[in-house]
Amino acid sequence: MLEFFKKGWEITAQNYNFMLKYWYVWQIMIVIFAAVAWIYYKFKNQI
Repeated sequence: MLEFFKKGWEITAQNYNFMLKYWYVWQIMIVIFAAVAWIYYKFKNQI
């Protein structure tokens, strides 16, 4: 029973790490997308 809980905890920890990494990737992508959209908007207004 203890072994079962240990295994479940390891899987949960791995998934949690994966989610954290994924969240950082999404944050970076959102920031880049926002910057590109903002620059495009500025240039569009200048022309």
